[in-house]
Amino acid sequence: MAFHLGLQRYPGNLEAAQTIAFVTLCTSELLRAFTARSEYNSIFAIGVFSNRWMLWAVAASFLLVLMVVYVPFLNPFFDTVPLTLDDWLFMVPFFFASPIAMELVKVYFRRRTARRRWLLEAGPSSWGRPSQATRHRTAAGPPPRGLSQASGARIA
Repeated sequence: MAFHLGLQRYPGNLEAAQTIAFVTLCTSELLRAFTARSEYNSIFAIGVFSNRWMLWAVAASFLLVLMVVYVPFLNPFFDTVPLTLDDWLFMVPFFFASPIAMELVKVYFRRRTARRRWLLEAGPSSWGRPSQATRHRTAAGPPPRGLSQASGARIA
């Protein structure tokens, strides 16, 4: 997406579009690294600045990205061109797309887990149909041989 919009922004300048895509991808992933610290808890619950080593690693990585873009003798090796302030402002929304998406996935996982926990705590009677073990208890006699009395699961 950033590459395509970069080509529209700089028609005929492939290096500029590639640089925009490169910086967008690198920066977005550096920011997403903060959300990857937990598969379940929000970045705000953990604390953005709670891991000093991660801050140093992300800062050093971002410095390397800046060097690839702005140090003239590195430009030919990476086929990059210096970006303007307008380019950076153009890319800012894309930097946060991946981290925001990850945080939304975490919200979904937390809600799904909370719903499952609620269903387990509420018990089979709240699920709208009797469980296998309940059906066996209400039918005539004990459950068939080899089934657990409590869960209805097969036992060895």
